[in-house]
Amino acid sequence: MKLRWRSFTILSTVLACYGGAAAAQNTPAPISGTIDAAHPWQRFEGWGTSLAWWAHVVGGYPAGVRQKLVDMFFNQKTGLGLTVVRYNIGGGENPKYMPPNHEFLTYRTAVPGYEPTPGVWNWNADKGQRTILAMAMKEGADHLQAFSNSPPWWMTVSGSVTGGKGGADNLAPGKIDTFTAYLAAVLKHFQDTWHITFPTVEPLNEPLLGWAFGNGQEGCHVDSAEQNLVITSMGKALQAAGVTGTHVAASDETSITFALKTFPFYDATSLGYMTQVDTHSYWGTGRAKLRALAKQAGKTLWLSEYGDGDGSGIPMSMRILQDMRNLRPNAWVYWQTMDSAGGWGFVWSALDSRTDTTYRVNQKYYVMANYSRFIRPGSQIIADDDAHSLAAVDPQRRHVIVVATNPLQQPQQVNYDLTGISSVGRTARVWQTCTGEQLKSLKGVPVINGKFAATLPPMSVTTFVVDAQMPTPLSSGR
Repeated sequence: MKLRWRSFTILSTVLACYGGAAAAQNTPAPISGTIDAAHPWQRFEGWGTSLAWWAHVVGGYPAGVRQKLVDMFFNQKTGLGLTVVRYNIGGGENPKYMPPNHEFLTYRTAVPGYEPTPGVWNWNADKGQRTILAMAMKEGADHLQAFSNSPPWWMTVSGSVTGGKGGADNLAPGKIDTFTAYLAAVLKHFQDTWHITFPTVEPLNEPLLGWAFGNGQEGCHVDSAEQNLVITSMGKALQAAGVTGTHVAASDETSITFALKTFPFYDATSLGYMTQVDTHSYWGTGRAKLRALAKQAGKTLWLSEYGDGDGSGIPMSMRILQDMRNLRPNAWVYWQTMDSAGGWGFVWSALDSRTDTTYRVNQKYYVMANYSRFIRPGSQIIADDDAHSLAAVDPQRRHVIVVATNPLQQPQQVNYDLTGISSVGRTARVWQTCTGEQLKSLKGVPVINGKFAATLPPMSVTTFVVDAQMPTPLSSGR
């Protein structure tokens, strides 16, 4: 590891958003980071989103609005350029608990299922979500996963996809094979009729949570030991249905802690059907431990879901750093790009309205763009000893990228050492998101002897891109 270095003898460039210069006298001590391609971390597959629940609503929007939103999220040149898409295979609620009788699920969370009653299939269901899936794929989204929040209502103990009474197990006894056969049949139909193959299917979403009857969204508690049985059953169901090119992912727990609790229950048979470990990171610790378990088992690792209600995007950026640096997943997926709950989405829209298609863009959208526009699929995440930044090299574009976050209310000086990368350019191009700036292109920062410095404004995310010759070959690490 190279020695950290202090400040330049030249004056560093100040990148000032609103309030940045005024608070300069409170600037904390400089932070220094060494970026070194000789120590590669994970090879990156892409940034993504779940289509639940926004897509089945937006899929019914007028064509012009729908296309504009899809472009914002998936277009590789003008939008976020997301390439990972998680499609939600709905369970479909019991008519007894749907309007006009009841309304456990809201309009946006009521994702239709394909088998509303035993043996009766409706392949016209969920047209909205399928429409958005197809549009996203046309824009370049090419890393797909199918997942389930709950079995169909008639396979549950409570008779509802919202959960069990008191949060108890809700997959009915004797229905494991019925449930996985349902998922396999849907995947087979996608493959044969709609010509879409999902490389992985995740049968259980956040299964250790106590999903309670009537909670307002699909959810199904399944204990760790039974999850192991579901994974094996899912693998066998895929084979029985003739679904090719699809393997099992698990366990999609809500936290790193829960993922670590579940992993030891996987036996050799279930692990044989799995190609990927999925986890959410809403809370919990032990990222390095889960990373080691996935590597030891020879599985790809995805951060398959995270979300928060802060529309500024700063908490999300800090979680991206924590996950990408410590868990080191091959893909990082935000919960949903659109949401009707405040700052949860990159874009707010009244998704529970059947007529209101207006929307507004949260600052979080541009923070995501600071990552997704520049750290592209195929990039190599590399060693960076500054905990507030993420570094990558893009061999195709011959760039080194550093995305730095300042979560403080004061400006922060940063110093970066790129001498661990052979032959870097003389200028770091700069894009910044903070108060008053939305992925704004700023004046470049000089790179002198492989080093550069800058002052980050308060509550900001800044992307630096420097031309570079890539080490050959770049190995994949974790």
